[in-house]
Amino acid sequence: MEMTPNYDERTRLFAWTAFFTKIIALGGGWTLAFVSSSWFADTLTGDPDIVYGTKVVSVLIGIFIMIAGALPGLFIKERMYSSKTSQ
Repeated sequence: MEMTPNYDERTRLFAWTAFFTKIIALGGGWTLAFVSSSWFADTLTGDPDIVYGTKVVSVLIGIFIMIAGALPGLFIKERMYSSKTSQ
């Protein structure tokens, strides 16, 4: 947020940050319910295998974070780049 010269743009960026923070906080509360669901049940006993579910969900979250972290570097261009380099 410190990189933008405009007050309104900083406010908009902070609003998006707060929005995604709330979404992650709401989803994080349901993580244990998801990893202990029947999707990750032990095949022999039928009981939920929380350790296996946690491993799978952790790998999926890690892949998502790596992809989401690479997207800004690949697609966002600096607005002031051409004016600064042409001088």
